[in-house]
Amino acid sequence: MATSTRPAAQGRVNLNLSSDPGELIAAVSPILGFRPANSIVVIAHNRGERGRPGSIGHLVRSDLPPPEYALAAAERFVPIVSGKFRVTVLVIGGESKFACEEFVEAAQERFTVAGVGEVHFLWLKEIRTGEPWHCYHEPDCGGELPDLEGGRIAAVAASAGLVTFSSREASVARLDAVDPEAIARRSRQLDAAADKAEPDSRTMVPEQGFAVVRDAIRRAHRGRLELTDKDVLDLVFAMQNTEVRDACLAVAVRPREQVGMAAEQVWLTLVRECPPPERAQFATLLAFSSYLRGDGTFAGMAVDNALAADPGHLLAGLLSRAMEAMLPPDRLADLGRANPALDLDLFTDRA
Repeated sequence: MATSTRPAAQGRVNLNLSSDPGELIAAVSPILGFRPANSIVVIAHNRGERGRPGSIGHLVRSDLPPPEYALAAAERFVPIVSGKFRVTVLVIGGESKFACEEFVEAAQERFTVAGVGEVHFLWLKEIRTGEPWHCYHEPDCGGELPDLEGGRIAAVAASAGLVTFSSREASVARLDAVDPEAIARRSRQLDAAADKAEPDSRTMVPEQGFAVVRDAIRRAHRGRLELTDKDVLDLVFAMQNTEVRDACLAVAVRPREQVGMAAEQVWLTLVRECPPPERAQFATLLAFSSYLRGDGTFAGMAVDNALAADPGHLLAGLLSRAMEAMLPPDRLADLGRANPALDLDLFTDRA
């Protein structure tokens, strides 16, 4: 699966895009959140304005394509590079130096047709300190990566609170269950509750569901989010009401960042604390929020988690297709624009 990032993270990492590409390569891992291996990374640059340097518009990672899929892989990147003044393409790994030449050739042709002003194709074996990088088309263009642990990019990333995992697998592990025994116990409790419920009854009316969600997000905001079995089950029951689910989607597009980040902490905690298939609802909310925030990489991991928990989850399937098509996050925001009457009013204490 390709993972697209409109890097909110990049806004906190000042890059010199006009000189040494080594610094740009060094910033890829902090922006993605892990060190990519055997990957294509496409970086689309926006043009600088009023004397300001250019910036990263999108950064997208995909697995290395086999030769027979080179053209299809290049086509998938066209929507994010169209009209950009510069695109840098990194080929990382492969079986030999200058791997994926079929992809490079296809991408060069398709990106030029898409109106890209300049395309720069680079190859390196892996992302590590001192690793040499080479240009596909300019023999004299090359260099070495700077210090990834103690250099400028590492310092700026650390000050911005960006965490880089050693691999994609290590990053995905953030979604793993905390306590498998607790997951199994809650699954039995949910099954027992379902057996007792009336066929068409709603477990919670909207007001009850809002109260449950509001309390959890407030607790996360205050750093006191520890969920009991009852907390998890109550949140599952709250999400069975469509108005509550709509309101939770709306949190991702709220202008107050604290609300969105606290909500994401709740969804992430529930992904780790809730059994399948109910876990899919929270993984989907986490994916939606992460994608709108600009972290397409983690959003892709979360939506994969949702579909693993419930392959038929409609919204998770929609998000997965949107991410595969590299749809810009603002195009998805309308999914979260719920009726203002459903406002969760998260940080307003009531008597």
